[in-house]
Amino acid sequence: MNLLQIVMQLEDLCKSSAQTAQNTNFDFWSNDFSLIALSGLLLSIIGLLLSVFIFQSQKKTEGNTRKLSRESQYSLLLDLTRHLYRNLVITYAVYSKMKIHHFNGYPSEEHFMKLKVPMENIHLEAFYGLDKEYMALHNLYLKMRNYNIEIDIACEHMKNSHLKESVRKRDFETLLFKAQFIVEIIIKTIKVVWTEKNCLSDIRATLAEAQQGATNSSANEAGDISGYEPFRNDKSCYSQIIYLDKKGQDDFYEKLNNDIKTELGFNLQDSSKIEIIDF
Repeated sequence: MNLLQIVMQLEDLCKSSAQTAQNTNFDFWSNDFSLIALSGLLLSIIGLLLSVFIFQSQKKTEGNTRKLSRESQYSLLLDLTRHLYRNLVITYAVYSKMKIHHFNGYPSEEHFMKLKVPMENIHLEAFYGLDKEYMALHNLYLKMRNYNIEIDIACEHMKNSHLKESVRKRDFETLLFKAQFIVEIIIKTIKVVWTEKNCLSDIRATLAEAQQGATNSSANEAGDISGYEPFRNDKSCYSQIIYLDKKGQDDFYEKLNNDIKTELGFNLQDSSKIEIIDF
């Protein structure tokens, strides 16, 4: 029973007592009146105490839920940096393979659908009443939504053989930029909402795990990478925010390019990981 239900029941009780008093003939100082008055007073006190108890319990539960939601949201944002790293790998690998094939075909739609970020990973409801934190997460939510829209548009453009090659190249450049840009927004969001967290250290650990996992699963040889151009962006969040020292940057981009080359190779069924469909 919530607080509103209790208040409604108390109101009903008061109305019932008032009607009883109006329909009963007794002297003010009679025993009957004293008993009714005392009973009403006791019920009012009990109702008040119960209301305060329930209110405090609800506030405590809300606080614990919000605390759990904050921790869960933080973990989900860290996982999004892993997801976006893999998006960077896949996007550049698909782009490279399209160049190798001189854009005579289009990537299978699955490669684009897997890029989309899960919008349900942003829990805005956990931050109602916290204006600054809520707006930071809301801004991130909008950036993620726009990224998903751009993925859909790029997928449609790739299948249109009448579009100029420059249009499809621009789509790839946009997706490559967004896969890095949203990581930067995530970092800014964390610094607003979780001021106590050492987010850069946690993100570096998450990325290291992602790169190590890709290395351990890359037993198959890369495919034809004779036209492969190594990827590096010294203006991205990876160079300017996450890895400030040159050794850290060099190590990150070396592993990134190894992961990309792996995606240009074959799976365990000896089929190309990236499928280009002829027009």
